[in-house]
Amino acid sequence: MDARDAGIDVHCQRVAAWAIELSTGLKLTASEERALEQAALQHHSAFQMLEGPTMERLTGDLWPCHPMPAEAPRELSEARAILQAVHRPGASRRVDRNTAMANILEIADLFDEQLEMAQLEGQDVQDVLESAAGDPVLGSALRIMRKSSRDVLLALIPRLPVYPAAAVKALTALARPDVCLEGLEQISRTDQVLAGQLLQAANSAFFNPRYPLKTVRDAIAYIGIDHTRSILSTAALRPLFKTPGSQQLWAHSMETAQMAEQIAELSGKVNTGEAFLAGLVHDVGRLAITLFPAQAIQAYDRLTAKGCEATIAELVLFGFDHAEAGAEVLRIWKFPEEMVAAIRHHHNPSRLASDLAAVLYVAEFWNAADEDFPSNHLLHAAVKQLGVSLDRIGAADFSHTAAVATLG
Repeated sequence: MDARDAGIDVHCQRVAAWAIELSTGLKLTASEERALEQAALQHHSAFQMLEGPTMERLTGDLWPCHPMPAEAPRELSEARAILQAVHRPGASRRVDRNTAMANILEIADLFDEQLEMAQLEGQDVQDVLESAAGDPVLGSALRIMRKSSRDVLLALIPRLPVYPAAAVKALTALARPDVCLEGLEQISRTDQVLAGQLLQAANSAFFNPRYPLKTVRDAIAYIGIDHTRSILSTAALRPLFKTPGSQQLWAHSMETAQMAEQIAELSGKVNTGEAFLAGLVHDVGRLAITLFPAQAIQAYDRLTAKGCEATIAELVLFGFDHAEAGAEVLRIWKFPEEMVAAIRHHHNPSRLASDLAAVLYVAEFWNAADEDFPSNHLLHAAVKQLGVSLDRIGAADFSHTAAVATLG
């Protein structure tokens, strides 16, 4: 399969996902749902399918690509009927379920093509969706697929499983760009667990002190402010990711944090401790989204499983993405507005003159995060803003940072 065929296949899978979400009002049977899905998966071959012999080839050669239950031949026939309704002249259509499903398939195809074109042309997807909301057909489709709202998000944020209030206060203080030794010492003293983990890290083999460090002040003085900031940030945030299913997100956050720290060091335009903390919290909005009602999460899982980028699925289903949700969380936690704004725009740093947002974009791009449509244009713009070449980033060793080595 060449790149074009692979792209068409991914497009067809997304169209299938959108079509299934749009069909909820029809209350399709399981067989009808599978037929609609199969029609969507093959809609780019529809004209050939209708020529007769190709249907046999579809049943034989193409069918293994998309395994179906034993009743597949009947559902193939139903899929063919849906596709026939798509290409039948409008005047001759009967208003039946096949026609209704054909209409849904056409809308899903148009919807996905507009989103794909917007990303290829570097347009902001949120702007495209806002424009689509004014279209009678696409606007109705968006309203059908909407599963939650910003009001629901704001009501759920207090339910995030944040470690005691001292941890939130610590994170708020750690996010300040002017944090100093005395401030770090005060933060550590507010919570015995944070103090204990800082001392444990400072006395680890990574730092290898000549004599045991027995006080928080000695530990901070020995390992330095930036290392202390990263270690305390990790210790304060880690309990937030103890919930079931969040371990993968924690691993991604740690990887992004250490990449952001070192990209900031290469650039010299962003404080490394600030970059590390921003990397740790850049996807905290994804944790808030996991608290949404089951119906919303199931729809999100269906769309992303079919190849829809996470940010687009979020914008369609909720009206905002996890970057915006994360910014709301950090605003409630009283993080500095500069960091809140960087988190809000870390998927599109061109909308904000922020070196920190650029650091986060490059770190996530390098981390191969499959959250949105990868843009070489945005990547090159971000590295140009930071004044660091892609070659230097590619040669960097992202595997050794204090917080990762001592706290994991």
